[in-house]
Amino acid sequence: MLNRASLSSALRRCLAELRPAHFLPAGLLLLTCLPVTQLAGRYHELADLLPLLPWLLMGLGAALCGVFQRWQQLLLMAWLVVLEIGLMRDVQSMGQPSFPRPAVIADFILATTLWPAIYSVAALWSDGRRPLPELANRTLLLGIATLGLQYLHRHPDLALIRQLGQTWWPALHAGWMRLPQLSYLIAGAGTILLGLGYLLEPRPRHAVSWLILPFCLAILPHVFIHPLLLPSFCSLALLSQMATLVQESLDLAFRDELTGLPSRRALNERLRQLSSQYCLAIVDIDHFKQCNDRHGHDVGDQVLRMVASRLRQGSRGRAYRQGGEEFVIVLDRCDTETARPLLEAIREDIAGYPMQIRDVANRPAGKHKNLRRPGQAPASQRSLSVTISIGLASGNRQSGPADVLKQADKALYKAKAQGRNRTVQA
Repeated sequence: MLNRASLSSALRRCLAELRPAHFLPAGLLLLTCLPVTQLAGRYHELADLLPLLPWLLMGLGAALCGVFQRWQQLLLMAWLVVLEIGLMRDVQSMGQPSFPRPAVIADFILATTLWPAIYSVAALWSDGRRPLPELANRTLLLGIATLGLQYLHRHPDLALIRQLGQTWWPALHAGWMRLPQLSYLIAGAGTILLGLGYLLEPRPRHAVSWLILPFCLAILPHVFIHPLLLPSFCSLALLSQMATLVQESLDLAFRDELTGLPSRRALNERLRQLSSQYCLAIVDIDHFKQCNDRHGHDVGDQVLRMVASRLRQGSRGRAYRQGGEEFVIVLDRCDTETARPLLEAIREDIAGYPMQIRDVANRPAGKHKNLRRPGQAPASQRSLSVTISIGLASGNRQSGPADVLKQADKALYKAKAQGRNRTVQA
């Protein structure tokens, strides 16, 4: 059973994984929605091009999703285009003598209630391992939803529209609400679920899905007032989805998947950009092979993640995973007198951190697998303490980063030879 301490620990781990970089590109793009709309209103050439832009971006986005096999994002992008097609058809028909008022009301209420619900389901539907069935299932969902909306546009079900558009809870209705009350409930629940999905698996694609839903709810009340607002929003939302594809591909190339730290390739790029005064520290986990042999590779992975988290939080510089159980800390514009106390604080923090482990091998099998054996300590009372050894070296314009790394590596071997769990300066 989860207790308060375990919930607090899980919450801290989730918050530690939050990265503003996951939200920054999409957030900046979506915030330019209103300026782009105003700019398009001033220039007729841009106003004529803007309604076509979602189609062009959809074609480019579909090609990228096909290359990277991101069917979840393909469905979300297609569903954005469905929203743009359905409502822009009604926006363009406003000036016509035969204005289809019942159909427009039905489209708007369906767009503000059913669209966020299906978008949330599609965003939470993660990609599986079988590409063709995944693509077929998503295409089927998109086709059924699109045909259903098209049918309700041509044959509006007034009873259903009244049910969706009525005020269910008058006491909770506020003056600023310009949409059906059910829209805010569905979008709010979807936003919460998407936020939890991001916390469980922090990735840029989950961050952009979480951002698009409230932005969509904010612009929908104004689409008939500003006719170019909807194509501006859909174009920027499609660009945001494509930006996450590029961002995640860069993460695969430059970030270690296990620890979340930048990888060796990112370290090599960073070493080319150092200033005239810097320090490099190589960190190695003591007796890591014995830890793997005794507790298993799952516990070894937990140790690597714990050390990486402590290095990320405690270092003034940037930590990188060089490979195996070795990490490199880059402290730019820093001398050894400043760097050594920081590294010592990290070393002492890791040495004093009791990492709780769960011994899977000693559990009983069968239906009593969650019970411990007689005389066995509870899992919460068994912990593993690890230590690290650090080799530190400083560099300047005359010394190349490769030579400084070799000096730090020699200092690390000295730390190992002197008994481990210490920092040695070259």
